[in-house]
Amino acid sequence: FWPRAMSAGLRGTTTAGDGRFADKESRMMKRSKFPKEFARHVDVSRVQLDRMERWVHQRLEQLLGEEDEVLTAYVRTMLEQEELDPKKMQIQLSGFLEEKAAPFMKEMWKLLLSAQDNEAGVPQQWLDEDEDRRRKEREEAEKLIEAMRKKQEEDRRIREERESMKARAHRRERDRADERTRRRDRVGGDRRRRSPSPRRRSR
Repeated sequence: FWPRAMSAGLRGTTTAGDGRFADKESRMMKRSKFPKEFARHVDVSRVQLDRMERWVHQRLEQLLGEEDEVLTAYVRTMLEQEELDPKKMQIQLSGFLEEKAAPFMKEMWKLLLSAQDNEAGVPQQWLDEDEDRRRKEREEAEKLIEAMRKKQEEDRRIREERESMKARAHRRERDRADERTRRRDRVGGDRRRRSPSPRRRSR
């Protein structure tokens, strides 16, 4: 079957022109089991292929453990065909992905079915994930704003408390200064009262 090396440019004879491959493909089609989702048709014109290609790239990297730009481009080429046959696509991809081709195709086909049912042309799952991400971003922003508000309130409280302490300290110092002044005045008055008055000279 297709060796992995063919991904480097997809060299060799085409599947359409190779009768041996057609026979092998037919045999594999007969003995393979396909999910019920494959019974539904996909109108690829209603799907955003650019976003789907990004998903294909990431998913293949996860499955293969490395990037494969050529295989990603090959899947994109398959998706650009006017009529998509998920069974044939799975058989053709099995030469690259082996036993991982079936779960990959099932997952991708379900996404395609969901995408064509949405006006945005993307799977509902992705729309939900986008909304969930935006909701989390809003929540994080609100938490940050609330934390900043609390910090400002705490800074204002500390500043007001310091100013109040300074004002109380200033009043205490002023009261002590007034008390010292009153004491000096009392001491001075007592001294003046105790000191003898000068006698008047007789004429």
